[in-house]
Amino acid sequence: MHRTDRETRAAQGLNHAAAPHARGFAPARPVRAGAVLLLALGSLLISAVATSAAGTLPDGRGWELVSPPEKDGASVTPLGFGIFGPLGGLVQASEDGSAVTYVADAPVEAEPEGNRAIEGTQVISHRSSTAWSSKDIVTAHNKGEGIIAGTGQEYRAFSNDLSLAVLVPFGFQNPMMEPPLVPGASSEERGIYRRHNTTCQATPATCFEPLVTPENETGTEGGIKVPFGGKLQYVSASADGEHVIFKAEVKLTPAAPAEGGLYEWNAGAPAATQLRYVSLLPPPPLKPEVKGKPAPEAQLGYDSLLKLGFENSRNAISENGRRVFWSNFFEGRETPDKLYMRDTQKQVTIHLNASQTGKEPPTARHEVRYQGASADGRFVFFLDNAPLTSDSKLKTVEGGPTDLYVCEIVEVGEGAPECKLKDLTASFTGPGEVAGEILGTSADGTTVYFVANGAPASGTVGKCEIPGGNEEVAGATCNLYRDHYDAESKTWEEPKLLAVLSQEDRPVWGGGQAGRQLWNLTSRVSPNGQYLAFMSDRPLTGYDNRDANPEAHEARDEEVFLYNASGEHVSCVSCNPNRTQRPTGVFDQLHAGEGLNLRVDPVAAWENRWLAGSIPGWTPLDAELASYQSRYLLDNGRVFFNSADALVAQDTNHRTETIAGNPTEVGVEDVYQYEHGGTGGCVGPEPCVSLLSSGASPNESAFMDASVSGNDAFFFTDQQLVSSDTDGNFDIYDAHVCSEGSPCIVPPPPPPKECAEEATCRGGATPPPGFGSTSSETFSGPPSVAKSETLPFKTQVAPKKALTNAQKLSRALTACRKTYKHSKHKRTLCEQRARKTYGVKHKAGKK
Repeated sequence: MHRTDRETRAAQGLNHAAAPHARGFAPARPVRAGAVLLLALGSLLISAVATSAAGTLPDGRGWELVSPPEKDGASVTPLGFGIFGPLGGLVQASEDGSAVTYVADAPVEAEPEGNRAIEGTQVISHRSSTAWSSKDIVTAHNKGEGIIAGTGQEYRAFSNDLSLAVLVPFGFQNPMMEPPLVPGASSEERGIYRRHNTTCQATPATCFEPLVTPENETGTEGGIKVPFGGKLQYVSASADGEHVIFKAEVKLTPAAPAEGGLYEWNAGAPAATQLRYVSLLPPPPLKPEVKGKPAPEAQLGYDSLLKLGFENSRNAISENGRRVFWSNFFEGRETPDKLYMRDTQKQVTIHLNASQTGKEPPTARHEVRYQGASADGRFVFFLDNAPLTSDSKLKTVEGGPTDLYVCEIVEVGEGAPECKLKDLTASFTGPGEVAGEILGTSADGTTVYFVANGAPASGTVGKCEIPGGNEEVAGATCNLYRDHYDAESKTWEEPKLLAVLSQEDRPVWGGGQAGRQLWNLTSRVSPNGQYLAFMSDRPLTGYDNRDANPEAHEARDEEVFLYNASGEHVSCVSCNPNRTQRPTGVFDQLHAGEGLNLRVDPVAAWENRWLAGSIPGWTPLDAELASYQSRYLLDNGRVFFNSADALVAQDTNHRTETIAGNPTEVGVEDVYQYEHGGTGGCVGPEPCVSLLSSGASPNESAFMDASVSGNDAFFFTDQQLVSSDTDGNFDIYDAHVCSEGSPCIVPPPPPPKECAEEATCRGGATPPPGFGSTSSETFSGPPSVAKSETLPFKTQVAPKKALTNAQKLSRALTACRKTYKHSKHKRTLCEQRARKTYGVKHKAGKK
């Protein structure tokens, strides 16, 4: 099918798919009889999920408060917040949705084990049948360890079920762990650890497991073990947490050089062989008997351009830990970039980007950029600027265009595996000229999506900017492709054109204002490879996406699109169901109404662009590394996304922002769900667009993560959606599908209202000192079941006479001294919280 026919078909497919559903919501499943809202005189009693959730959320969902209802002044931070500062950190849900880990800007407990403020605080929450419970998991330190801006948090990875975590405790100058994390140790070098999250509280002795121990550290120099404290750098881990790749600056095994290199840690191996040196070069050509040399400057995966790179380690270690993909290019400008695969079982290394033409490319100009691999390590994808196969049309130019190659790892008896190489862009009339990063692959590696300027004879060559290549061209476009491996013929098909994107869509392929990083890559492939979610400002389906705001000056909004390989059509999931209504988006600028940048885009990937809909990039760990991508696209085509445009009647929030010096009314981001007809609670053949957040908060709500099934969708908001939310700060909520097997949590009633005057108080103990309003003062609830489907935004009850911060601080300190007069430690903590609450100005957007 020609491109014009396909685009016409795509437009027709979306016009049919996006037909508006009645009231804009999917019909909800019947709500259990216990979900009833009771209003009582003097206080609010809620016996089940808020009526608004039961009445309006799709799929029979209900809101559940995940983060603690009272966090001692702390607020949960959105995805990637503070990437260029001291925050950042992982946000990840367990596959079954029963747990989630996230970052707060301070401890959420009154007496945490560790406090690294102003760095972020890693928190993990677990769901029971009655409530969500949360725990700060920051490690304890006897003294301050210093801070380096842009450095990530100590927690670097979590297993898919969140039962395990990999961490590198803070300590930029101290090589020792003080206090030790291993019970009974009097002196402990600071290294890399696994935290056993499910047993840590009940049996503290099993909590922290060091990866390097006296038993598995077998390397010596002159018969003496060299201290490794502070000299280990985490790189990546397998999804189950059983295999960890790290870099060491010292010799840990006999095979390693004194300078160290890349190591694999295997949880299931005996202690003596638990550590394996990975970065060993293959033997010289025609001399297999010669042992390969170590490469101490190796990088896992990596993405080199002009001998510079960043940490791209997507599946660079296979799920079973057997195959490890690494690059070596730091031996000097005259050395070619090389990509290798280390088989840790056979203990062999093979060269992947070796030329199969009989001619090696010019040494100084040969560059390779690792892109990703299948979960089992069978297929590995990389970009190369050299013609490695006879059908490639490349000419080796330093920093020049690249083709997309796939290497299939083929086992050959007991010997070393072989690389079956294929240039996926060889059918183009010229070089592939791939832009940025590939968007992603299916879990089995048989499907890959990418953007390129190159095109076949029937297509149009694009002019989008490529890394290290041509300069930006105004109005330039480039091509979005899908390629698939046919299992029957055992061959790769020719790339299929899905859409033509604009230069302004660069974050789709990892380019843009924030640079070429994975956390700037705002697109996702479903695990089965059938779907692709991406953003574009082009009217790919015929919808007029010019922003209705006069200050936008006819600028086209970025919208969220979904490609479905079954039927080969593109749908706009964030376009207004009323096709005659142009979108009202929000301008993504540095000083947005929420503070610095939008909370749906804290890394500024879409800075200076108008957004109607958006999806997040990978979650950054630090300024270079991102290892987790939120599950906003599922195998059944369900998409979770953010929208500033009101797509349903219940979405009524908007606010005024200053754009180009003019006060301008813009949309406010809310969290939505798109699902195909017949999926979840979407009845009938047409797809449904549904609101998951309230649609009433004046501040942004933002999607964070979801379970594999999508029955748990976690989002970030400062609106109090259930009675137990008492502090008014930003929280994480779960839009949970209520079912007989997993009923929604019944929130407790709010605490009784405090006495307004001393004379009216009768009996009862004096409440402990607190900072802030009680829930009965701040939670108003819906006016009635019949009148409201959407919980209205909570409004603060103004006190009769406002106290100054100094007066509040004085009263709080007095209360601390009275309550904890016999406990100096608790009194000090109480006073610290009081000074933190009333001694500094609250951030914008907080209540």
